[in-house]
Amino acid sequence: MAEIGRKRSAGNSQDKENLYSVGEVCRLTGTTRKTLFYYDRIGLLTPSRRDGVQNFKEYDSDKVRRLRRIIQYREAGLKISEIREILDDKEADAIQILQDALQRMKNEQSGMEEKIRRLQMLIKAETEHRR
Repeated sequence: MAEIGRKRSAGNSQDKENLYSVGEVCRLTGTTRKTLFYYDRIGLLTPSRRDGVQNFKEYDSDKVRRLRRIIQYREAGLKISEIREILDDKEADAIQILQDALQRMKNEQSGMEEKIRRLQMLIKAETEHRR
């Protein structure tokens, strides 16, 4: 992972992991501050630590990797609840969750295709009615 910004350490002197600010995490992952704060608020991605009087959020590389997985799942259309289950439930069957999500999306696609057909019929009827 590319190192950005100043080096901050987490924990004691033996544990010198780099920490990334909100801005750095956003640049690394292409996400927004608003999304990052939302994930923190719902407990999907909490900062590794909060620093200073203003409680600045800082994230270690494990949190950045988790965020990348969250983004990947969101881009594939998974719901937050599905993502949370895959990432946080040790007993979860990730493949089954993904298959269920795929089936849900196929069903939604079929419903959308039906709505498109109905709209096309309405457009045709309106066009003929105007003649």
